[in-house]
Amino acid sequence: MTNEDIERDFAKAFIDRTEKILSQYKQNVSKNCAKDENFDVTLLVNCLFGLLMMPEKKYNNKLKQFGNAESYLEDSGILENGKVCVSQNVNELTFEQFVRSIRNGLGHWEETQGLGIEYKKNEEGLIDKIVINGSLTVKKEYKTSIEFDVTDTENVTKFLDLITKV
Repeated sequence: MTNEDIERDFAKAFIDRTEKILSQYKQNVSKNCAKDENFDVTLLVNCLFGLLMMPEKKYNNKLKQFGNAESYLEDSGILENGKVCVSQNVNELTFEQFVRSIRNGLGHWEETQGLGIEYKKNEEGLIDKIVINGSLTVKKEYKTSIEFDVTDTENVTKFLDLITKV
């Protein structure tokens, strides 16, 4: 087996295992937890981080086949229900650039520069939205953001599917 084969197989296995963890948690653990012990948003952010960082090489080239980020997100239906919002300048980027920008926001977290994750809480003090702020370049050009309503984890899962199932 070549290094390329090992890397490709690892990336696929990592994606598959991460999806299974999310599914198992949703089906088994979260339903049986007390409200203050339900860590579904924490798990979701960890999985999102892992899926954007680890197997990046596996899908990065495939993402280039999609054109404009905003058009692709609209065509995929992810923006339909208003539970996912993206920054206005996303129409200037390809989908591959948008994903890289979001990845940069997670990987190069700089709160003073407006990069990273923001958590928004509802009236009960529970996290109901996460916002990932990224930038395409070191100079912080083309700042992007994606906001997920995490009261229904299907929104984030759908985004993960877009970037890992290509």
